[in-house]
Amino acid sequence: MQCLALVLSLALSVLTVGVAQADGARFGAVEAFFAADAADAASVRWSRILVPWERVQPEGPESWNLAIADGIVDDEVRRGRELVGVLVNTPRWAAETADRHNTAPPRGLFLPISDPQNVWASFARRVAAQYRDRIDTWIIWNEPDVTDPHHAGYAWSGTTAEFVRMQRVAYQAVREGNPRARLLLPGATYWWDVRLGREQFLARYLAIADKDPEARANGHYFDAVPLQIYTDPFTLFDAPRAYRSILDRYALTKPIWITETNAPIWDDPDRPLTRGHWRATQREQAAFIVQGYALALAAGVERISLYKMTEPPTWVPGWETYGLVRPEDGAVRPGYHALQTVHRLFGDVTGGQVWQGNGAVVVQLQESDRRILVAWSRVPRALRLTIPAVAASATVHTADGGQMSVSPTSGVYRLDLDPATHDTAVGQPGVYLVGGSPLIIVEPATEPRVALTAFHVQPIANQPVARADALLADLTSGIRRANRLAVAPR
Repeated sequence: MQCLALVLSLALSVLTVGVAQADGARFGAVEAFFAADAADAASVRWSRILVPWERVQPEGPESWNLAIADGIVDDEVRRGRELVGVLVNTPRWAAETADRHNTAPPRGLFLPISDPQNVWASFARRVAAQYRDRIDTWIIWNEPDVTDPHHAGYAWSGTTAEFVRMQRVAYQAVREGNPRARLLLPGATYWWDVRLGREQFLARYLAIADKDPEARANGHYFDAVPLQIYTDPFTLFDAPRAYRSILDRYALTKPIWITETNAPIWDDPDRPLTRGHWRATQREQAAFIVQGYALALAAGVERISLYKMTEPPTWVPGWETYGLVRPEDGAVRPGYHALQTVHRLFGDVTGGQVWQGNGAVVVQLQESDRRILVAWSRVPRALRLTIPAVAASATVHTADGGQMSVSPTSGVYRLDLDPATHDTAVGQPGVYLVGGSPLIIVEPATEPRVALTAFHVQPIANQPVARADALLADLTSGIRRANRLAVAPR
């Protein structure tokens, strides 16, 4: 079989992006406290929790409830897990337009933040003070780019200009309650704006905020930018780069975070769904985690949070399953081992480069004293990958936590890549979003930042094309989880 050379001219990208070192809390999970011990064992260092305004002040400005039990918050702090709170959902009494309960801008929003009638400022200040030193990072609202009022994820019915004011008020009021606090913009889906052919939410926000004469001196009222990306690992590369380009227009160097990411599964026997609608098998979910995290880090993302550690024990037929720990028995799914693996291996990565061609993807991640390559097949055929070595041996890690030592032959490693099977993108027959099971090749290197200059890919003879629909086709029924936007194909 003729060996096909892949060189830089065929690269998808030759991008080197520096990223600030994470402060020991690079990798997180949404609501880790629901499976706290498993989160500890996976080195989950931060966790996003919801603090809905409507739950804290359901009856009026004088009411005050805990959105989450203090014991849970205190236990997470004791475990050394940083908490990131999300302020969302306008209570009915505070809404400017009562018939848009939970999504409307609050009344008094344009009053001075010292005015008690600016109820948003009063709430933000008080909640920040209450959780000071336990929750010092706050995300303001969620997915404002979701614009369909009938979609269960719809959370913001105001204008972009009103949201800029929401963010400004929160930025000032929260810091009055907690001067150490960091404020993030809401996590956007990216795909809603792509699908509707409009500018990204971040661009619309900055176009308005930049006209505020006080914005630049106040960091445009945010300290980092979150994204919430599902199903297609390459969007974890493309979306942060698009957001970085928007930030560059305004000479801003804000960190970019991924506050939600995962691929929903369809093949859990206790929570069966139909194979389709972008869903993955449990094995494919594990592959997504490795591939997506590698691509996000190569794009310069500072933090990544998985959605999520586990689900509620009661399952509603049709709801999609994301969790890595089964609530029924505490058993872990394959994705849990993948999460442990990337947390263990990728913690010190400072950027990377990505190549794609002839069906293979190779990501080189930057570290100070190691060369880390992540490779997978993006086609439904097994491939043999030949990579030049930079050391006398390497350790090859797999998504299930396995590892083996390999030595080069004639100065190269020859590795076999499993075929891709994830072809469930709606309306995209033959498109494989998640690739086959990835390999992580780790070498000690005196010059780990030297870019990979070439590698070779060839199909493996006598290996049939994978047919994913024949693997687990007996598990059927169900529809997608109601409150998760189905990611559009690339």
